[in-house]
Formats: sequence, structure tokens, C-alpha cells
Amino acid sequence: MNVYTGIVLAVAIALAASAQAATTVVSPSKGIRITSDDKQHALRIGGRLHVDTAFFDEDVTAFENDTIIRRARLAASAKLYRDWRLRFDYDFSAKSDYRIKGAWLRYDGFKPVKIWLGNVQEPLSLEELTSSNRITFMERATISAFTPSYHLGALVTSYGGNWSAAAGYFGETVSEQKTDRLSSGRGVAGRLTFAPVNEKKQVLHLGISGEYRKPDSNIVRYSTRPESKVTGVRLVSSRTVKNVSDTLIYGLEGALVQGPWSLQAEYMQARVQRTSGADLAFDGWYAFASWFVTGEHRRYNHKRGSFKQIRPKGRYGAWELAARYSSIDLADQNVQGGQEDNITLGVNWYVNKNLRFMANYILVNADPNRYGDQDEPRILQFRGQYHF
Repeated sequence: MNVYTGIVLAVAIALAASAQAATTVVSPSKGIRITSDDKQHALRIGGRLHVDTAFFDEDVTAFENDTIIRRARLAASAKLYRDWRLRFDYDFSAKSDYRIKGAWLRYDGFKPVKIWLGNVQEPLSLEELTSSNRITFMERATISAFTPSYHLGALVTSYGGNWSAAAGYFGETVSEQKTDRLSSGRGVAGRLTFAPVNEKKQVLHLGISGEYRKPDSNIVRYSTRPESKVTGVRLVSSRTVKNVSDTLIYGLEGALVQGPWSLQAEYMQARVQRTSGADLAFDGWYAFASWFVTGEHRRYNHKRGSFKQIRPKGRYGAWELAARYSSIDLADQNVQGGQEDNITLGVNWYVNKNLRFMANYILVNADPNRYGDQDEPRILQFRGQYHF
């Protein structure tokens, strides 16, 4: 937690150096904000809490009903001398070696180009780059087995009126982590998005992204849970693949918003080059549709090529119905990690822009699972989330 102290001290020094009075605002919806009167320096403290409960109707593999704190995060972000930004995001609910999320310094002086340095998200996948506070379902689709999320590195981003671009060089994670994807070594990643239609209630989003990486240990692993993090069970997994020289992951993405209706889909493939043994290719995809019964619409951020938080219109909040089909194939050559197809039905109640309740019913079909069996569990899960 010393990094938090450092951030607070840095901003406090900057506020004092500005020789200006500072304004402090405390809000249950916007967190704590301290801003210097000259607007050059600011500090914001925010956070999120996600609590999940799941009930499993198991088939072959044993599951256990449970309630967990999915996320309990505090984040400090600051603006210094107008053009500098920094952030530190800490998740108290994660395993001890994966609690640090975003931890970076950014320079905004070359607008619209931004330069990031630290523990940042690799630019890969629309759903991965959409905040967990704003994704349509409780968990991201099965292709998250291929997405790298946070790595130490340097990133350059830019944007125009209807496009965004990002590219960077990335190394290891902050510390050793047990994740669904084992991805050590060094690599480069990039993403390009284009929105030929970018209106308030009409959006057409197209994107392409990719990552090339050389693992230091010559091993990789891809696995995923059945779109529920309440369980640690993984029905499909490539297990550890050895003698790997390099990997190439690429993805195609698209989304359409037409008033209260929305469609979104992605395809990803991971190609594994080996020094001995046959090369491998794993892939997956998903597609979903959603409808705001109460008339709201998904809000698009063209600068990031992702979606923003929903703003309920009515006194009783916004209601959304959604359905998703997802598929992943982790079987190729002598690696038989299984195949999984899921159908997820979801209901979301946005009480206001900060509080949301979610319900997902997942029909899982692993045929075969990682052990060669057909496994068809059913999952009913709920989430209460609050962010500020």
C-alpha cells in the first residue's frame, strides 16, 4: 500500500506548489476529488465492489455453490501539471500475487497521442478493454482465455473523430500470477478500431487487434472457467504446452448499436509455434444481443474503442435483457484440451449509474471436456455491484 501513500504525497506536493487553494468534493457516486483552483492538479479516489453468488447443477464435474467477493478495488488517480496522469488500482479480493491492476504514468502533452508507462492493459479485444463495471454479462466470454490483460510495458495510444489506435511493447506481469493464460516473456501488441457510424444512439464499431510474444520459459497455457469465477473449475484447458518458440494471437471485433438494441461479436485465434512437435492453433468466438426494455442505449467511447457506463433515464432505473453464445476450441494435434460452447441468458437492472444487479443463467456444453468426457452443467449466478 506504500504506492498509494506515494501518490497522495505527490499530488499534495503539487497542490502546495501551485500556491492555490484546493477544492475537495466527497460524493457517493464520484468518490473523493481534490482539485487545485488553477485546475492543473487533481486527485481522485474511487473504487468498485462486486459480490457474486452461484448455484451449480452439475453433470460430470463436481462444482460447489458459493458466494464470493469478485472484486473489491480501490483506485487513486491524479493529474499533475496539466499534462501528466498517474493511477494505481489495487484489488483486495484477488490472490495476493495479482492484486495490483493498473499502475501507470501517462503523458498527454502530445494530444491526441498519449504515452503510457507501467502496468497497463495490452490493447487486445473489445470486451477485455470494456470495464468490468460496464460489460453486459457477469463474466467475459470464453475467448478471455487468450487475452493478456495487464503487463508491464510501454503503450502509445491515439484517436480521431471515429477511430482509435494503440500499440505497445510488454514484458512480464507485476509478479508471478496463476491466471487462465500463462504468458511470460516479451512481446508487442496493437489494436485499431474504426466507427463509420458514431452517433449518440447509433454506432457501428469495427476492430482488429493482435499480440506477438516470445515466452522466456518456452511454455504456454490457455484455459478458461465456464463463464463463472465463483468456481475454480476449468472444463477446458490446453495444459502446459512445451517447446514453444513464439505465439501469435489476433482478433476481429464488431459491434452495432441501434437505439436500445445492441449486437456484439468477436473472433480470436492463438497460433503456437514450437521448436519441436507440430505447431498448434486454438480459437474461439462469441456473439451476443441485448435490449434495453426501458429505452436506454449503450454509450460508445470512440477515443478508446470501447463502451461506457449506462445512464438510466427513469426513476426506477434501466432494465436490460441479453443473450450470448460463446465457443472455444483448445484441441489441436496432440493437445486435447477440450471444446466448450455456452449459451448465457442475462438480466441487468441498473438502479442508477453506480449501482447494478445482474443475473445470468449459463447452459454449458463441454464436448469433450479436458478429460475427454461430455459435460453439461448448468449455472445460475447473481451479482450486486457498486462503483464510485
